[in-house]
Amino acid sequence: MARILGLAFLAASTAGPALADFQVREVRTDVKGKQLGERTLVVGGSRLRLDEGEAGFIVDVAKGKVLWLDHKAKTWIESPLAGPALDAQDAARRAQAEAVIAKLEETGPMRFVSTKETKQIAGASATRTDVFIGGRKVRELWHAEALPMGDVMTIQIKLAELDGSILRERYFQELQSTMHLGYPVLILDLDLGLTVEVKEIKKGSAPAAQFGVPAGYRKAE
Repeated sequence: MARILGLAFLAASTAGPALADFQVREVRTDVKGKQLGERTLVVGGSRLRLDEGEAGFIVDVAKGKVLWLDHKAKTWIESPLAGPALDAQDAARRAQAEAVIAKLEETGPMRFVSTKETKQIAGASATRTDVFIGGRKVRELWHAEALPMGDVMTIQIKLAELDGSILRERYFQELQSTMHLGYPVLILDLDLGLTVEVKEIKKGSAPAAQFGVPAGYRKAE
């Protein structure tokens, strides 16, 4: 579940201090424009909440915990940010994932080419960066400098500690290389034919209740 953050958001050494609180609503569509999903991301200091479909989670770095939400069942569970030791099955799955990632990396190094093209997305000015693997363009990223990534990255590295294989995934490298440009308000994945676009941005602190267990939810047995 930690991978839900992959398109939004990882390197502890480059993550800055708390910079800004904001909320975004993103929509994911396919190459024909059909909506595939919607999610909301709320950032508040050392806390982050993400909801997509029937699932969500709330990370509180200061308290060292994650709340996992099941919106369909209206239940929640809590886990520490420090991950438990892997059992044999988990270790095998992780090794398999590492092998797949290594195979992908054989296609060539990832390159980021900045452009001067800008446009307004959800009321924010965004600048385009093209992503290449070898000589092939695989993605367009549009970043809004007005939405700093420092807080998001700090929290995501904590999530990555739950699953070390995340550190080797391509989106991790992508975020690490472009975090200084701001939050990616538009992602065009040319390989998968997917688009993730921010449709709404709210700046400022979110109510404290948004980082707690929703009313009416019970602890899962």
